[in-house]
Amino acid sequence: TTMYLLAKEHRFTGAKFARLYQKLVAEGISFIPMLRIKGELQGYHFSVRAQMQPRDQYDITRISCVLPYADILVTDGEKAHALRELGLDKAFDVEVFSTKQRERLALINRIRALVD
Repeated sequence: TTMYLLAKEHRFTGAKFARLYQKLVAEGISFIPMLRIKGELQGYHFSVRAQMQPRDQYDITRISCVLPYADILVTDGEKAHALRELGLDKAFDVEVFSTKQRERLALINRIRALVD
């Protein structure tokens, strides 16, 4: 699907595909933040649990799309732990909060600090 969209909608030529291929070979997916985050979160998830539920995939995709642009991210406890464990919070300079009680209080205090 991605290749089709690049060719049809973005008019990628053979030369552009060759440069993209060379960059992927040299750097892997790390130069594309969304793919890097998604790959790391999925790998972490499978290392902790054998199965992935559809809601997990949805959450991982949503986080992968927003993390490079966010200053603050609120997610469930499992995903917040994974982001911190993988160092993605620091890599993208994002404050990560979970929905757990103690972190909700920290989030409220952080928001207060922003508006004061």
